[in-house]
Amino acid sequence: MPAIPVGTAAEKLLRSDLLRSSWMFAIGALDAYFCEAYTDLVAATVSSKKRQLTTDLPDWFSEIKFPIRRVLEEYIGDGVWPPRT
Repeated sequence: MPAIPVGTAAEKLLRSDLLRSSWMFAIGALDAYFCEAYTDLVAATVSSKKRQLTTDLPDWFSEIKFPIRRVLEEYIGDGVWPPRT
């Protein structure tokens, strides 16, 4: 017996649903991974620019929009913003 049913119409529908949902989960995971990697890259560039002021960034870099939390994470500390003194 195959791991995923292929016999009756109901089994074929179940097989199709299982394969489609597996595909959607994989796409969702890749989307989350690449969005996170892209955000990390932009945040690291901004952080590096702060340390190395002579570095020139292309004009289009200032138009990038991403979650500001990535830039502020090093300042957040205990999760309270603004930081306590």
